[in-house]
Amino acid sequence: HHLASAALLGGGTYMLTGEPSTSLALGAGCFVQDIDHIFDYVIDQGLTKGLKFLASDSKKRSDFKLRRLYLLFHGWDVLAALALLYFFVFPNTGFLFFLIGALVHLSMDQFGNPGACRVTYFLTYRISKGFRREEILLE
Repeated sequence: HHLASAALLGGGTYMLTGEPSTSLALGAGCFVQDIDHIFDYVIDQGLTKGLKFLASDSKKRSDFKLRRLYLLFHGWDVLAALALLYFFVFPNTGFLFFLIGALVHLSMDQFGNPGACRVTYFLTYRISKGFRREEILLE
């Protein structure tokens, strides 16, 4: 879903602006956050097993549940900190479009994941719960 939204939004941005850098930044922002899933699987399963597991058939992964959900880049508070960085330190157009893409990604996750409660996508909340899955999700 995130890759499709990256392609659509990035392509649409390019058609509107003619700027490849802003469209690439928007597209990247739509899916780069998911890199943290690799970290979660590697921490839970170990390097070799975690990477193999991620590369396996999605049907095999559907019943598997990570014990802890770090998701270090999936946080409204993280996005807010990056927005402050943009406004006060690094007012770059490409960075702004990256942040817009990240906003799209996080919104899709917040409203598209039925197990997420209102505060699941705050890193500070997950830290306060020790990243324990059973305390973070509604399922």
